[in-house]
Amino acid sequence: MFVFSLLVLYVFRNVAISRRGPFREPLRVAILGVGEYAAQVARHLESHPLLAVEVSCFVSVNGEASAAGTRHVLESDRLEELADNFQCQEILVALPLDRFGELSGVLDKLRGLCIPVRVVLDIEGGVFVPERIFNFYGLPLLDVRPYPVDTVSYVVGKRAFDVIFSAVALLITAPLTTIIALAIKLTSAGPVLFSQERIGLNGKQFKMLKFRTMHVQDAKSSDTCHTMRNDPRITPLGKLLRRTSLDEFPQFFNVLMGDMSVVGPRPELTFYVHKFRNEIPAYMARHHVKCGITGMAQVNGFRGSDTSIDKRIEQDIYYLQNWSMVLDMKIIVQTVFRGLVSKNAY
Repeated sequence: MFVFSLLVLYVFRNVAISRRGPFREPLRVAILGVGEYAAQVARHLESHPLLAVEVSCFVSVNGEASAAGTRHVLESDRLEELADNFQCQEILVALPLDRFGELSGVLDKLRGLCIPVRVVLDIEGGVFVPERIFNFYGLPLLDVRPYPVDTVSYVVGKRAFDVIFSAVALLITAPLTTIIALAIKLTSAGPVLFSQERIGLNGKQFKMLKFRTMHVQDAKSSDTCHTMRNDPRITPLGKLLRRTSLDEFPQFFNVLMGDMSVVGPRPELTFYVHKFRNEIPAYMARHHVKCGITGMAQVNGFRGSDTSIDKRIEQDIYYLQNWSMVLDMKIIVQTVFRGLVSKNAY
């Protein structure tokens, strides 16, 4: 078991390096702080031989003086630009320990952004707490997200389960999905599959696949409107597919491609993500994990646009805070027995 653990860590480390190495796109980072400590952190990141990091900008907290080498300085009231203009993928807090008391208001604002936030600790070889404080190529980082998405068990274990489960599911259901595809083609004009832009892990956009259940329509209409009960856009066959959740089967391909997981918060339309992130304080937290084909909210009756969005978010946050492979298996079993057929699926 010890040798196997070392092997998993070795593979995980090399995968991480390959994804951020010299032949990959650089990791875009924002540094919260503009003093000499922040400048040192930036120099360390950009000079490390194994990292491809681009420090996109610095954020000034309470008007502190900028040190040499800090550029593209933003004030803390312009944090939305980190995602919208600079497309940052991580935020590193680089403030001296005696200034941590100034972070509370800034961290509250960062909750509305779908970007991981970590604190660089100047603890000079202090004790590291597994999975919350870790050494990142010489920088001690504190992860301020109370979710397990950066642990080896989540990244490696969940991905392995997703690939195996999806491949088996697609193989077993191949005869049924072939019949569904033929039925769609014979009963209405248009393509068999329907793809729609959704928001996934860390705010990344992707095309989610479904069996087409509606008459062909313009993208603007489908991308800004949830379906309603007795929706005239839905075909007769589409009603059956939606009620039994058979229209969701192509999403196993999304799982294999890495855009989704078997279990996780359901992905939302881009239009509604931009709407809800300004209305619901904790909404964007659900994008700290991969979205799923099924999830905690769905198996507990909060499926469809007629159910409470606040209750759905509560279920998603509970899943984030309590994730485990056992919980995933429980949700899958509950989906089979009470989540496939739903009165709210239309």
